Amino acid sequence: GEFHSVLEQKGTGENHEAVERIILGSGKITIDLEEKLGEMEGLDWLHILRVEEVYPFPNQDIATILERYPNLKEIVWIQEEPKNMGAWSFAEPRLRELAPEGVSVHYVGRRRRSSPSEGEATVHKKEQSRILNEALTR
Repeated sequence: GEFHSVLEQKGTGENHEAVERIILGSGKITIDLEEKLGEMEGLDWLHILRVEEVYPFPNQDIATILERYPNLKEIVWIQEEPKNMGAWSFAEPRLRELAPEGVSVHYVGRRRRSSPSEGEATVHKKEQSRILNEALTR
């Protein structure tokens, strides 16, 4: 019944001691990620956050969530858009600032491009699958 700037993916992040990777993203790719989760097992090492409002960046909400995971090793930003077009360039410095000491921050998505589109539906689907698999594989 109310707006939340960050939504936690149900079924992930429940065992706080086991979580080593937190994936953050915004938009349709997070829906695709949720669907892909249904095909996989043994993901107790993973937690997923949907950033519903990129600006202003929900620093405090994310910081509060990160505090719950003492064995966190990496924070991943996932996006459908090419690296130079989506929210990554805005989110990256903020995530690096929020990351606990020793926790890496990196991007999973399409490489930098001059065009937002792959240009062909089959190529787009293949690349989308690669992005999801990379994010969900240790």
